[in-house]
Amino acid sequence: MARELLTVVRKAFVILAAVLVLPIVLLAIPVGLISGIFTAERSQRLRRAFLKKWAPRRTLLVYSNSPHWRDYIEANWLPRLKDHAVVLNWSERSTWKKSAPLEAAIFRRYLGTREFNPAAVVLHRVAKYTPWQALKAGRYFDALFLIRRDTTTVRFWQAFRDLRHGKPGPLKEREAELFALVAHEARGDA
Repeated sequence: MARELLTVVRKAFVILAAVLVLPIVLLAIPVGLISGIFTAERSQRLRRAFLKKWAPRRTLLVYSNSPHWRDYIEANWLPRLKDHAVVLNWSERSTWKKSAPLEAAIFRRYLGTREFNPAAVVLHRVAKYTPWQALKAGRYFDALFLIRRDTTTVRFWQAFRDLRHGKPGPLKEREAELFALVAHEARGDA
């Protein structure tokens, strides 16, 4: 008798859960899709505005006055990137609202709040991107949702931390990635 009652209670719970959860899931799917479309459109508008304002520059470099990397970046990166990057100094962010609102919006959109300093966002030329190309590259999620990778974010915080601990390899790898991306965009390769 107790087992039968327990079975009935379990079945009732499953039915109740399905009745309550199913409408929420059915509403969440279109809301999520619409939200994704608006987010993607806003990202594209920001990207186009940045490229229009700063052409031919396609890179946003963010760093700060930290003694861990300021001198290194100013000596090694800025001379190489001066014609290819727009620079934001995190230590001067109180002036961004007036002096660089578009750049600050790009920063917030692509770098967020995780390891954002120092970091770079490279905005790529938009090329034709088919589901077949995504599948060949092993990007199955991108192929399913037709996502185009039009930016690459290169983060350096961890690499500089490793450098302080006597491991220069990660920093050299991240630098090589950044400079290769910038050179690729400067050449205009498709």
